[in-house]
Parts: sequence; structure tokens; C-alpha cells
Amino acid sequence: MNEQFTREKLIQEVNEPWLIFFLAFYDNEPVGYVKLRLGAVPSELLGQSCIEIARIYSVERMIGKGVGRKLMQMSQEVAKQRGKQTLWLAVWKENHRAIDFYNRWGFEIFGEQNFLLGDDLQKDWLMRKPIG
Repeated sequence: MNEQFTREKLIQEVNEPWLIFFLAFYDNEPVGYVKLRLGAVPSELLGQSCIEIARIYSVERMIGKGVGRKLMQMSQEVAKQRGKQTLWLAVWKENHRAIDFYNRWGFEIFGEQNFLLGDDLQKDWLMRKPIG
């Protein structure tokens, strides 16, 4: 966490042309954000026009208050505006709350990948949703 979320690294990411960020505010306070990524896709999605939800976060006290819904709506709108066929993401397979959220939005599991968190090798589900 200390390596991936430094101020310098986040500022560098915001300036990358293949990344799109949206911040959610409540009473002028940032309470969540989504990071969309254009470009690389899993092999199962090769040949499709895709956009990835690389991160979607809400501060804990705002979970269940519509922050995730607004960020997901914005993600879908951006995908449609850019003519993408598929919105996809990776989620830790033990994060049941997030998986339930994505299922409610119509995402389905289509694969898995390894994810190294420090020294802990974890499995992520790959989930996708067609954009119509």
C-alpha cells in the first residue's frame, strides 16, 4: 500500500492518457473514486473493445449510501460514450461484498488471475459486463 498509493505515484497516474479518474464528493469532501483503464485486456477479451474498472473505492462510512452506484453509472456512461463493448474488472474472490455489488450490476465471472499482495498470492475473479 505504501508503495502503490504514494502521492507522487497517484499524481503520475492521473497524468497518464490511458487512465480516466472520477471523484465522488459529499458535502465538498471526497468520499470515493473510480479509475478506468484503456488498453490491456485479459486473453479472454482479446478482439473486444473494452474498458477496465481498475479501482472503485468508497470510504467505509459511505458504503451503502450510493457512492458506488454513482461511480458505476459514470463508468458505464464513459464506456458507452467511447463505444466500448465490454466493461470488465478483477476482484479478490474473497471480497463477497464487492462481488455481490458487481453481480447486481450485471457482471459475470469469466476467469481468474493471480494477484500478489505483498508476499500473499491471492486469486482474483475476472468479471465482465456487456455494454449496450
